[in-house]
Amino acid sequence: MITKRSNFAPLFLKETPLILSLFFCFIFVSCQKEKGFKGVNQGDQATSQSKLKGKRLKRSIDSRLGLGEFFVEKKIRKNSNFAETLEEMNFSYQDILQIIKAVKPFINFSKLQINTVLQKKERSYPLKEFLSLEIFLSWMERVVVEKGEKGEWKARKKNLPITTKVTKFNGVVEASLWNSAVKAGLDPAVIEKLSQIFAWEIDFNREVLPVDSWRIIVEEKWAGGKRVSWGHILAAEYKNGNTYHKAVRFPKGKGGEYYDLEGKSLKKKFLKSPLRFGRITSRFTRRRFHPILKIRRPHYGVDYAAPKGTPIFAVGDGRVTRKHYSKWGGKTIKIRHNSVYQTAYKHLSKFHPSVRRGRKVKQGQVIGYVGSTGLSTGPHLHFEFYQGGRYVDPLGKKFPQLKKIKKENLISYKSFAKEVWKFLPERQEAVLLAKKTNEKKKKEDL
Repeated sequence: MITKRSNFAPLFLKETPLILSLFFCFIFVSCQKEKGFKGVNQGDQATSQSKLKGKRLKRSIDSRLGLGEFFVEKKIRKNSNFAETLEEMNFSYQDILQIIKAVKPFINFSKLQINTVLQKKERSYPLKEFLSLEIFLSWMERVVVEKGEKGEWKARKKNLPITTKVTKFNGVVEASLWNSAVKAGLDPAVIEKLSQIFAWEIDFNREVLPVDSWRIIVEEKWAGGKRVSWGHILAAEYKNGNTYHKAVRFPKGKGGEYYDLEGKSLKKKFLKSPLRFGRITSRFTRRRFHPILKIRRPHYGVDYAAPKGTPIFAVGDGRVTRKHYSKWGGKTIKIRHNSVYQTAYKHLSKFHPSVRRGRKVKQGQVIGYVGSTGLSTGPHLHFEFYQGGRYVDPLGKKFPQLKKIKKENLISYKSFAKEVWKFLPERQEAVLLAKKTNEKKKKEDL
């Protein structure tokens, strides 16, 4: 077989050197351009990075100059003391001695508590320099230590200005009044104040219902950018079932009392309960089965179950006539309020140190603590009430109010109460009802 030869092969072989030369020239030039291009980029990049670094450094230095100061903060730890804490903050031995000497007129070191904050203020630029030391005795009271021109240590007291803000809160009782306060973001200590305001109107141990609601306006005390305490509740409303209990503080400042919108005092001769919060386990009855003696006998009082150590309050002003221990009643206190009324408090775990036989007590004063002394099955308070020397049911008694606003002040009070009442928040139950109505309406539209 004869094969036909192509004319392309000889031509390709002749031109190969020329094609290879052109190809290598192209690659060489391309590499040079790329190299040059990369070199320019790297140079520019290095220059731009250098400039950026310079700018950043300058900005950093400027910010440090702007602030120029920083704090070193330490707390006095358990099993430590003031001097050791200063040592941890890098004060020298001589400086510590001078600081202690300077602050001694302002600080009782034996009463200086654990977690007391010490804050050292320093300047870091251009030279590191001590500026001051502050000892936080409380959120409002501080002791400031500084160095004088001659290098001597000086101390002075510094009281932060207190500002008062008025805040609104509202809530609905679902599980308990206490839980409703926590859910509303309110400090339970304020709910304690609320229960004190209506202590003559509502027995919070037995009359609180899951549908109850409340709303208040209360003062907040601020110092150093932080809330340091709560002030007075200025106005409050507690809806107990279908009854609305209303209170306004008048006058607003020191010495104010709480009145309803008609000017009647909320205070009565006796509190409705000797405990702020508790649970009634046994009521006043002529015939009750005794859990220990296993017989039926009269129960001339009311039993309140509460944790051991719960404070017990005197329900009215009076004088302590008995403070003793008995086999049946355990640790017992008896108070004569006047020629007609007396009260007794039994099964206490301990007496309050201020309570003495023959000494006067005020309404709402802590006289003892819940316990289980004497013939008792568990921690509770047995509370008895006497009228004319006879046992009476304290839960069924109604007592007169102590005082009213004077006629000449009544017009100004009503005007004041009307203005304050406007600031109360909307009732939470109304908000929830509107929310449910809107949700129902949306479902119907769908």
